[in-house]
Amino acid sequence: MRAKLPARMTPDLATRTFAATDMNHQTGRLTVTEGTDSIVQLAMLDADGPTGIFIDRLGPIGW
Repeated sequence: MRAKLPARMTPDLATRTFAATDMNHQTGRLTVTEGTDSIVQLAMLDADGPTGIFIDRLGPIGW
């Protein structure tokens, strides 16, 4: 079964990160700010931006 997306909705993916937080006793490799970089990049894309992309904090990566 495939999900049906609204006409103007396109999927994009961001890698999950392991940021140092109180929850993991500061054992993460990234700061919280670095850990949110990929999410912010996706959130800031405008309507005419790229679609179907997979990114990490440094930018697009291959599928």
